[in-house]
Amino acid sequence: MEVLITLSIFLIVLYSVYMVYDTQRSSYSRTEARIDTQDNARMALSTLERELRMAGYGVPAALGPSVPRIVEAKPRTITFRADLRGVITTLTANAASGSSTLYVNTTTGIAAGDVIYLTDHAKARALTVQSVDASASTVTTTAALTRSFASGSRLYVPRDVLFTIASGELRRYQRVPGGSWSTYTVLAGLLQDADCFRYYDGNNAEITANNPVVNPDGTVRRIRIELTASTTPAGLDRQSYTLRCDARLRNL
Repeated sequence: MEVLITLSIFLIVLYSVYMVYDTQRSSYSRTEARIDTQDNARMALSTLERELRMAGYGVPAALGPSVPRIVEAKPRTITFRADLRGVITTLTANAASGSSTLYVNTTTGIAAGDVIYLTDHAKARALTVQSVDASASTVTTTAALTRSFASGSRLYVPRDVLFTIASGELRRYQRVPGGSWSTYTVLAGLLQDADCFRYYDGNNAEITANNPVVNPDGTVRRIRIELTASTTPAGLDRQSYTLRCDARLRNL
């Protein structure tokens, strides 16, 4: 009888210890999953916010509305144009009207097939690169200039960038303007397929009338981003975390 009583007490204590251990283990697993999910979404949000703020950089306003800086604005997709790589160079010699050869201080980051924007702030021209001669520091374009540009004029090499939520992923596409979207980079997974972009005009009024936004280049000045990441660790309930931030467009 004494042995049975002792065993019963021992089992009760052992069970209590196990319950404490199991609770702590579940709490740890839940916290670990939540932290991983948060970090995953936080890094993606940081990249998204940083690049959206640069929308329009290197796209001269002198090119006019035919060359938009924000190409498309939808609740789950945004496409914009910018020189995110920082490929900026200047003319080292005057470029006369009718010329198709540009003398620049560096050709680094410029390749055949690129679209370049040449500007002196008062005027600008979009050109397509035919060839690059790094040794001579020259860029040859497929079309001749219709106006002259003085030495010191800037040359930008933009890219079209597309962010979209699809299949639980935040995807980033990039292309030469006018090219085709090819492969994409996954910035974050385990995301809810939900609307993540809200658009505001210069008066901080939300633009809600259209999908996509009509004339986003002329109206969108702030974007609110919301990403909801979620995961279900084995044996635990669903863990979700929502991150939000605002990106004010500096170059529009």
